[in-house]
Amino acid sequence: MFFIIYKLCILKHIVLYFIGGLNMFIPKYKNISDKIYQEIISNTLYTESVIPTEEELCKQFNVSRTTIRNALGLLANQNLLIRTKGKGYIINDTKEDISTTQDTLGLYETKNKDGKIITSEVISKNIISCSAFLSNKLKVEEGTLIYHLTRLRYIDGKKYSITENYIPLTYFPTINNHDFSMGSLWNYMKENGFHPKIIEQTIEIRTSLEIERFYLSIEQETPVMVIENIATSTELNKPIDLSIIITNAYKSKLHFTNNM
Repeated sequence: MFFIIYKLCILKHIVLYFIGGLNMFIPKYKNISDKIYQEIISNTLYTESVIPTEEELCKQFNVSRTTIRNALGLLANQNLLIRTKGKGYIINDTKEDISTTQDTLGLYETKNKDGKIITSEVISKNIISCSAFLSNKLKVEEGTLIYHLTRLRYIDGKKYSITENYIPLTYFPTINNHDFSMGSLWNYMKENGFHPKIIEQTIEIRTSLEIERFYLSIEQETPVMVIENIATSTELNKPIDLSIIITNAYKSKLHFTNNM
C-alpha cells in the first residue's frame, strides 16, 4: 500500500513538472494579456473605459514595460483595446447588434433606425449559374441564373462586414443594372414588389480567411462571425435571397428576440 502511494506521489510531481514546463513555452506577455482580458470581462479591476497606465500594470504584474506593451498590443490587435492619444489604451466596448428574429428589415434600415449611417463598397457583381448548394438554399433548379453581389459594408465610416447576396434573376431581371453602393438591397426588392423576411438563420464562429482579413482589416488571430440568412417574401412562398454576412466576431453581439 505504501509503495502504491509513493508511486502516485511521484506521478503527481512528474505531471506538475511537465505542466510547469509547458507554461515555460508560453511567452510572458501572452500570460499577462490573458490576465488583463479576464479582468476586463469580469470587471474585477477595470471598471472604467480607461485601463491602468503601463507603469501601474508593470507594478501590478511585476514585469517590464516591454512585456506590458506587448501584452496590450496583442489585445489591441484582437480589437479588445483601442489605443488613443493622451489616454493610452481604452476598452473597446462598442459592438454591433445582430438581430436573430424573423426580421423584415435589412442592415440598412435597422441601423438607420438607430441613427447610424450605412454605406457600401461593391466588391463584385455578376450573374452565375446555380450550383447544387444554392439550389438547396434557394429552392430553384441547378443551372438557374443567379445574381451574385458582394459588398464591403460600413457603419458610420467604419468597416463592418463583407456581405454576399445570391438572388434568383427570375424575380429581378434588371437587378444587375442597379448601383448598390448606395441605398438598400431590400428597399430595391420592395420597390419591385417583393417584401423580404428572414425565415432561417445560421450563425457560426470560425477562423478568418486571408481575403476576409484583407477587406475587414483584421489580424490573423481575429475570428469572424458568419451569419447565413435565407429570406422569403410575403408575395412568394419561396426564398428570394440568400445572404452571407462575415464580420469581426470581436465587434459583434447577438440579439435574440422571442416573437411569441
